[in-house]
Order: sequence, then C-alpha cells, then structure tokens
Amino acid sequence: MPGAERPRPHRRGRRRRIARAGRVAGDLPGARALAGTCRRRSRQHARLRGHDGGGPPCAGQGARHPACHPLLAAGHVPDLARPIRPRPSARAGRGRAAASLRKGDALMALHLQHDTLVVEPTAHGGRLAFYRQAADAAYWDELWDAQPADYRRARAGHLPLHLRRAVRRHLPPGGRVLEAGCGPGQFSVAMAARGFTAEAVDWAPRTVERLRTAAPKIRVWRGDVRRLDVPDGYYDAVYSPGVCEHFADGPQEVLRETLRVLRPGGTALVSTPCFSPLLRALGPGGGPGRLPRPRAGEFYQYAFTRAELSAVLRAVGFEQVRAHPYGALATVLEFTGPGRALAARVPRARLRPLEAALDLLGAAHLSGRACLWVARRPAYPPVAPGVPRTSAAAAARPSTTLEDRSE
Repeated sequence: MPGAERPRPHRRGRRRRIARAGRVAGDLPGARALAGTCRRRSRQHARLRGHDGGGPPCAGQGARHPACHPLLAAGHVPDLARPIRPRPSARAGRGRAAASLRKGDALMALHLQHDTLVVEPTAHGGRLAFYRQAADAAYWDELWDAQPADYRRARAGHLPLHLRRAVRRHLPPGGRVLEAGCGPGQFSVAMAARGFTAEAVDWAPRTVERLRTAAPKIRVWRGDVRRLDVPDGYYDAVYSPGVCEHFADGPQEVLRETLRVLRPGGTALVSTPCFSPLLRALGPGGGPGRLPRPRAGEFYQYAFTRAELSAVLRAVGFEQVRAHPYGALATVLEFTGPGRALAARVPRARLRPLEAALDLLGAAHLSGRACLWVARRPAYPPVAPGVPRTSAAAAARPSTTLEDRSE
C-alpha cells in the first residue's frame, strides 16, 4: 500500500553485537543460537506479512520485542536453534605441542615449589644449588614421558635462537656433532636436517628408544656422558644441553670428557642454568637468598654465574670461552610472585615471542634463566713454560718436503 511504512530489514550488525557480547561473556554457542533465532523469526514475519506494506513493522529484532518471540521470552532457545559445532581453529595443528608445553611448564612449576635453594660461595660470585631429587635415568624417563616431543620443526632444521646463532658462527658446515645427554633429541634431528652428521647419547633407556624410533637415520646409543665409548678427537662439535650441572661433584668430569672427544680446534656448546644478577639480587624476598643448608631432598642441579663456569672451562683446558645468556623472562616467571601469577594465567608458549625480543635487546645479561657457553679445544697441545707457541705449533705441524709438494 502506497505511503505505508515498510518493515525494516533485519540488521546484521545487531546479530554481530549479540555474538560479540556472547564471546565476552564466554557463551559463544548461546550467542550464535540467539542470533540465528532472531534471523529466522524475522524471515517468518516477512513471510506472514507478505512484504505488502501492511501491518506493523517487523518485530523480529531479538530482545527489542521479546513478546514477538514467545520461545525466546520463555527461555527455550534450543527449540529453534540448530546445534552449533565449534569451528576448527587455524592453530589446531599445534594443539598437541601446546598441550605438551603446558604440561611441561606445570611440571617444572610444581618442582620449583618444592625445591630447596642454597647459595654456595665460590671465588666467582657463588653458585646456586637445587635440592629436589636425584636426576638419575628413571627421573629423565619420567620427565620426558610427561613431555612428548614434537619433531616437525626440528625435521625442517629449526633451532632456538641462541643455538641458531652459535651454530652459524662457530660450527663448520657438515661436521660430526654429538648431543651428549640428548633427552628428546630435537637438536640432533635439526642438525641432521641441516646437513651435519649428528649422533646422540643418553642414559635414560625409554628416552633413547623413543629417539631411535623418531629418527632412525641418527646413531643413538645409551651411555654415560662422563665415559663415552668413542676415540679421542672424534667430533667436530659437542652439545651438552643442560647435563653437567646435575652432578654434585661439579661439572669438571663431564667437561674433561667433552674436551677429550673433540678434535683439536673443535667447539663445545654447553648449556646450564644461570645464576643471573637478577636472581642474586632478589634475595630472601623473592628469590633464593643466602639460605642455610637444610639439604631437604637430594641434590638436583647447580646454576652457575657466567664467571664461574667460564673459569671451570678454562681450567679444564678450553680456550676462547664465551658466555651467551638467554631466557630473560623465565627468571621473572619462575622466581617472582607477579611472574608466577602471569605464568599461571598465560600459557608459556604465548610468551616465547616476548622472551625472544628481550633476549635480542640484551635483557638476558641481567635476568637470563640459562646460559650457553661456547668454548674451543686448542688446536695444538699445551706448550711448556718458556717455549714460544709458534715453535710448539711448528713442531706439531707435519712437515712438507719438496717431493710431497710435487705429488
């Protein structure tokens, strides 16, 4: 009828606002169902009125006219709503890895709550001792069983930032590399993907079998990193991923064996927990402080200052020792009250980009949770006092005669 008021079309913006409100309230399926009900009711009104201009405007506008929706007014939304299936997330492929990270973070947080921390004075600023339980083979099998490894990124050659930098700067391409105390062995898998001859050793039997199944082309065997069954000078590089700190007598025995199996000029990558300046400054209020020695629990590990382990590496026989702290955010998350509250609410995987940015900005020198030491085995044997190094190098270098050059 000319001049009559036409029904207003159903507004999609209102449905979006309803759905948005449901998301904020945590009831996304209910919000979708309500929006779908409003849409169907509007279409029913349009069919009944015939769009001929007669009658009042369409009242199918959700909660604005609830009397037009007796089922909505009575609270029976499921009678008209279709079952809503959740849409597959774009991150569904990473669900298993994220769940593994959350489980591992929760396990480590539980351990930290039951640790006894003792500061042991040394000549280089002290070291922090953790008393929890002995880190034997059964412990590592249980730990890695609780954190199933995801090798997809490792098979593409991915390494964490601190290792990627060290490998690029200090390791020659295609060398023979050993991961001593490999655990899940992602480093070995990534190095094999990068063209290195990777080998791995661990003393946890189930962990070794799991890595053999995941990477059958990599030589993996069970052994003790303090007594490796390989000849002297066999490897171009050795990576120790958080191993030498778990021995109560100190890291010297592990580091001496690492030096033995490296070729002259070979590189050792040694990663351990770091007794950072922030951790030392927290004191009794939030960190370990100078606690007495109750020895509650068995010895678990040490955390070293950069100067402490650097001195040990030089005393063992390494040269060109460099320390690269990393994990700037982890100390805050594990040893401070606000950090623990944040870690309880936000999955650790979501904080990785922030931690990487802090490491790039140099914050790890103040608050790094761990440190990667890069050390080199001398290319020539040690010289006697008073003998110039050039003379010793010439004596150790094989001579080349004119006949040899003519060949």
